Amino acid sequence: MRTLPRISIVTSCYNHENFIERTIRSVLDQRYPNLEFVVVNDGSTDNSGQIIRRFQDEISRYIELSDFRPSPVFALNRAFETVSGDILGWLNSDDILLPKSLFVVAQVFQDLPEAAWITGQASTINGRDEIVNTRVRRKTKLDFLNGDWSVIQQESTFFRRSIWENSGAKLDEAWAFDTELWTRFFEKGELVHVDAPLGAFRRGSQSRSTRNRSEFLSHSDAKIDGMRSRASFGDRLSSLLWKGWQVRPLAQLMRAVPNRLLVLFFPKMSELVASYVFEEDRWQMSRRSSFKRPQ
Repeated sequence: MRTLPRISIVTSCYNHENFIERTIRSVLDQRYPNLEFVVVNDGSTDNSGQIIRRFQDEISRYIELSDFRPSPVFALNRAFETVSGDILGWLNSDDILLPKSLFVVAQVFQDLPEAAWITGQASTINGRDEIVNTRVRRKTKLDFLNGDWSVIQQESTFFRRSIWENSGAKLDEAWAFDTELWTRFFEKGELVHVDAPLGAFRRGSQSRSTRNRSEFLSHSDAKIDGMRSRASFGDRLSSLLWKGWQVRPLAQLMRAVPNRLLVLFFPKMSELVASYVFEEDRWQMSRRSSFKRPQ
């Protein structure tokens, strides 16, 4: 039997009594044998703490904080300070992991040692845990520099400890902290897009990013401005060229060009994609032109 890497998942919960059990079960029901799962009750005033405590013998660590904080960042950073995994990620207390996704994550990182961070297909669930939308949404550094950052789903994104530590090993304390972390990750390595759904975002009024969307967008745009200020001249120029090429007549023309030629002549306007090869029982990475994205 192959040795599976240690995966650390952290969850911060504030007043999500209607969802936290489903979130916890989505992780524990993976039955992943080398899992570290840390759950933080971030000052909940409902029954969230009581629900979490029912799983104390199954989760790796339970942290209970008092008082209210306007952002889950403090709790998440507190949890991340305690973990020991080779692969890291966090799951909001209303979102879920999809069945067996941690085994997929482990194999992707084992098969692709050059991958520093990965994300799966963007999936959305409703209040009954039904998957109501799944789509391919690929993003690169050039997209982010152009302000086209929406959205890399955090519950489907996992990363090696090495890129986490090389990027400061801490989430930014302002809102849109996931977007801000992706800007730092893009400065350290390319994102690998896995051709499979891994986690699911629960859209609804309980989601702060959904409830206060305009505020979330403004904070994210501010993080992108900071990324631009740190970007090299070459990256800024490439992002402008990429934006110009996306004018519809030009983009349609470029889509007709073979992928190998687009990747050869426009390497920065491409992305890394991990696909499963059934005959070899392994994940294989290829470079695909950004002009070839699913529409």
